[in-house]
Amino acid sequence: MRRFLLLSLLIVSSVELIAQVDVSVRVQSGSSTQFTNAVDYLPDGSQVFIGNAFLNTTIGSTTLTGLGGYDIYLARYSAEDQFMWAIGAGGTGNDAGYEVATTIYGDIYAAGFFSNTATFGS
Repeated sequence: MRRFLLLSLLIVSSVELIAQVDVSVRVQSGSSTQFTNAVDYLPDGSQVFIGNAFLNTTIGSTTLTGLGGYDIYLARYSAEDQFMWAIGAGGTGNDAGYEVATTIYGDIYAAGFFSNTATFGS
């Protein structure tokens, strides 16, 4: 029983480490300060990241224009690690994307907050 528990803990730790490496490699571009707060996987193996960026930032081939303070970004990479899309959200105040969740149907849900008013997408 102890060996099974230890093996289970090692597997969980390895999965968390892989997700952290994926985040740091894929969503680091541009001249802004960026924080990736969460990642989740869709049934096709693609990954969706959510976080915050200060000023303008480029993720993959998409440049997101800062709207003021920290803004939210949501980005998706394929199972083959190819950039698919990125969108931004926010307003003149500080905004934050905290959590992303996906469903077996391919739906994506994002959670966070915004100050004052916010624009989602372009």
